[in-house]
Amino acid sequence: KEFVVNVTVGNETVEASTIMSNQIDFTFNPNVLQVVSVVSGPYLPSSGYPTFPMEPTIDNINGTVIGAAEAISGGHVAPNGTGVIWIITFNATAAGTSNITFTRATLLNPELEEITVAKINGTVDIGICGDVNCDKTVDMSDAIDLLYYVGDPEQYTICNECAADVNCDKRLNMSDVRALLYYVGYPGQYELNCCWS
Repeated sequence: KEFVVNVTVGNETVEASTIMSNQIDFTFNPNVLQVVSVVSGPYLPSSGYPTFPMEPTIDNINGTVIGAAEAISGGHVAPNGTGVIWIITFNATAAGTSNITFTRATLLNPELEEITVAKINGTVDIGICGDVNCDKTVDMSDAIDLLYYVGDPEQYTICNECAADVNCDKRLNMSDVRALLYYVGYPGQYELNCCWS
């Protein structure tokens, strides 16, 4: 299942009001995630001046992205305020946890001086298909919790809707409950098919 992470700059992360260029490198767990794309966000182009993004090197075997960079032409600067500088699309390929760690986050001002940056890394948790209560097992309690949730979603909750869509039809209904009951009741005879599977 694909999802997007936005890399944002703002007053909380940089000690400057204007940015002329940026570069990021980061690592991730390739056993859990694969990078689909890294594209520049709208922040620098919102200056109205031409920008020059550089396509990064994506290594989905070792879990690295190196050289995502962009600059505004002619010494112009981006507008003040917060904005998205990179849009990263990931594909979740397995259950597990992945840190997203920035090994480089460089911002330059119009004088080509490096701006002090507070890097904020992140963590992504990809659940186990069928584990709707997030206890790291798939058993009858998951089927019961999903049954209650499908019957009355206003009163009951589940912790992971992606893990509950066990037939990958983008809906949670009795078909998912039935598939989960068969999977739990007849071990080895039925399979679950969450969208990240």
